Amino acid sequence: MKNSLDLIVSAVTAILLAIAFSFLLAFPIMWLWNFTVADLIDSVHEISYWQAYCLNMLISILWKTTYTTKTQK
Repeated sequence: MKNSLDLIVSAVTAILLAIAFSFLLAFPIMWLWNFTVADLIDSVHEISYWQAYCLNMLISILWKTTYTTKTQK
């Protein structure tokens, strides 16, 4: 019983850490967009934190990378 409880706690912790990390990644995207693109192009506006978060999610969906390793025979 304790082993299954530890597994559940580990899974919930991993999910919460992944969510926290995704929220943390929105700040560099917002800063880079506002610092570079909004200053270089006149018709582009600055974006908010939530727009940067959604942009991060869109990028992660569109350009998902998977790593495969070849096994030796």
